[in-house]
Amino acid sequence: MAEKNNIKEIEKLRRENEEYKKLIEEMSEGFAYLEEDLTFSFSNPACDSVFGVTEGKLMGRKLTDFLSPESLKEAKKNIITKEKGKKSVFEIEVNAGDGERRYLLTRSNPRFDDKGRFAGSFVFFYNITKRVKLEEELIFERGLLNSLLNTIPDHIYFKDEKSRFIKVSKSLADWFNVKSVDGLMGKTDFDFFTEEHARPAFEDEQKIMKTGNAIEGKVEKETHPDGRVTWVSTTKVPRYDKKGNVIGITGISRDITEKKLWEEEREKKLEAQREELIELSTPVIDVWEGVLTVPILGSLDSERASRISESLLTQIVEERADVAIIDISGISAVDSAVADRLIRTAKAVRLVGAMAILTGVGVEIAQTIADLGIDMGGLKTMATLKDGLRYVISRNNVKEKED
Repeated sequence: MAEKNNIKEIEKLRRENEEYKKLIEEMSEGFAYLEEDLTFSFSNPACDSVFGVTEGKLMGRKLTDFLSPESLKEAKKNIITKEKGKKSVFEIEVNAGDGERRYLLTRSNPRFDDKGRFAGSFVFFYNITKRVKLEEELIFERGLLNSLLNTIPDHIYFKDEKSRFIKVSKSLADWFNVKSVDGLMGKTDFDFFTEEHARPAFEDEQKIMKTGNAIEGKVEKETHPDGRVTWVSTTKVPRYDKKGNVIGITGISRDITEKKLWEEEREKKLEAQREELIELSTPVIDVWEGVLTVPILGSLDSERASRISESLLTQIVEERADVAIIDISGISAVDSAVADRLIRTAKAVRLVGAMAILTGVGVEIAQTIADLGIDMGGLKTMATLKDGLRYVISRNNVKEKED
């Protein structure tokens, strides 16, 4: 009976061993037994795979075959031990048999013989290569970002959902005369700008976070509490979390103050030049006392006709002229609006007490005036400027004789 029970017990142990063996073989983690000289005396398929060898080929090889000197030192320190019950967790770098370099998180559990001497260790190997490489990439990218933020002259900043600074470039801290970037953390534009700029900037950012629509290259006028005015070209885009929720904005602003001032100065110069050209293109000539003439050359539009009218009427009053000759022989055609303006100018001359003479009326202009049905009553017209001048001379001679 006892023998029968022993057989059953042995059979039970055999089944349990088979189940443990199957469990170990199917584990996704590498598992092995290392002898006291770090020789593999057992390894499961996952462990063989981690070390880049075909199944069963790890047996008899040493861990030292796969490790760099630094990792080997770490492995010996944590696996070969005199301390009973010591369990170590550490990382090693493996030059695998398939040519790949892998990083393993290693957990060892030492074993001792009857005399208390170290006999070997059960060791788990977890492949953490992807995690380590990801960490290295993140460290590298963080280094690039920090290098960018420390050197780029543009103002780069990251803000949270309440438009508070959470990370900024050194150039932005310098822009605000803050000693370090940490001095900006948690603050907003309202801490550095007047309401005139801070309010619309805040509203832009809130709109970006609400709609997800970025703004690109917006020219902004920055007004500072000390009275300074600066100009920047700003681009702002929404920031998202892993779930796709908007959690803030990323912005980059480029100082264009000098460019803006240069453009404004250039525009002033161009405007002054335009004014000079207009004056030159609409000269009012004092022919002799009491007689003015306006020779119009080139194209004539409503704006230029209006300026001619204003300039002529002003000078008639200032010079107390009694005759104004408007010569349009230098233009070939006018539209209806310009023709109407010329006739109105001539009539306005009469209203300020002078005689208006229109000379150089060509066929096309005459036809335009006729088609418009403009009243020419009381307006003196001559074929040429020469005829107009002769008429004025003759008129003055007559007046002198009468006097």
